[in-house]
This record gives sequence, C-alpha cells and structure tokens, in this order.
Amino acid sequence: MELHEKESGNVKASEQNKELLLNSLIKITNVEFNNLCENSYKSQSKLLKKAYNRTNSLRKIENLKMKYELFVPHEEYTTTIIPFLYKKVKTNPSVNLYRQASKFLEAYGCVKEAINDRLSTVEVEACFKLYTFEYFSKNTIR
Repeated sequence: MELHEKESGNVKASEQNKELLLNSLIKITNVEFNNLCENSYKSQSKLLKKAYNRTNSLRKIENLKMKYELFVPHEEYTTTIIPFLYKKVKTNPSVNLYRQASKFLEAYGCVKEAINDRLSTVEVEACFKLYTFEYFSKNTIR
C-alpha cells in the first residue's frame, strides 16, 4: 500500500513539474512577444506566431538567450591598430534593450530551473511536444 502511495505522489509531482515547465514556456513566449511588439509595426497575430516559433524548442530558446546576453552591459576585448593587441571596452546598450534582455533572461532562468531541477529528458521532450501554438494561444496571458 505504501509503495502505491509513493508512486502516485511521484506521478503528481511529475505532473506539477510539467505544468511548471509549460507555464514558464508560456511566460518566456509572452516576454518575446512583448519585445517584438515594441520593435515592430506588424500585426499582433503575426508577431504572436513569430514569438512562438522562436521559443518552441530548447535550442531556439538558448540561441535567443545568447542574443539577449549581448544587450546586458559587459566588457569585451576589441582589436587595436597593432596586430595581436587587444583592449578592454565596456559595452553600453540602450536602456530599452537592457530592460528587454533582463526580462527575457529572468524568464529563461525559470525555464532552465524547471528543466534542470525537476524533469528528465523524456519528460522535457514530452512537454515540448505538448507545447503547440494552439496550446500557447489558448493559455496565453496578454
């Protein structure tokens, strides 16, 4: 009897973790949609589809993360006139880009936390298969 209760508890926890991942995917897609709306004049339905297409796989989300990390102030090395000599330069992106990047990176942290801490790779794949455009548009928060 105790074994059955333990298994049912694990199933409930697994379902809750899947819901957490799906909610964090919806959140990151909403952040990307809001960022696209600020920078584009296209219709919202096209931007919604574009935001979904940019965030419908883990690889695409990681590529977006790398893009948004460039909008956070950081130091980088640039070349000088003298070959093999580099100097440190601080980047200074606009406030709007920094705000968008920080929102996206925060949402990305939620997704990574849900994936790394709680779910196996099989469960993550199942969640991404379940995460369709219809599911997103039905559960989206505008």
